[in-house]
Amino acid sequence: MAHVHHVHRVHHVHRVHHVHRVHRVHHVHRITYIVYITYIVYIAYIAYIAYIMYIAYIMYIAYIMYIAYIMYIAYIMYIAYIAYITYITYIMYITYITYIVGVCTKTSYGFVEATLQHM
Repeated sequence: MAHVHHVHRVHHVHRVHHVHRVHRVHHVHRITYIVYITYIVYIAYIAYIAYIMYIAYIMYIAYIMYIAYIMYIAYIMYIAYIAYITYITYIMYITYITYIVGVCTKTSYGFVEATLQHM
């Protein structure tokens, strides 16, 4: 009876030792797990920063393109405006010259006609 009890005790000790060993393995796994999680978090953080930088870069390029586009449009509009003003001025100038020439011609014609009639 005492012998059986002794075996039982040895078995019990062995079982405790076994549990302890499993716990140690579990602990090592936990450290590995923590390292793994840290690694994942680190990678995720780097990826996040890279993503933010990428988005910022895209935004920057888009902004530059936008400014360039606005400047281009403004430039085209400026050129068009200058061309328009020049055109209008030119037309007005031609009209004015034509008018003056017409008046002068009419006056001259009238003067010649009056002179001829007078004669």
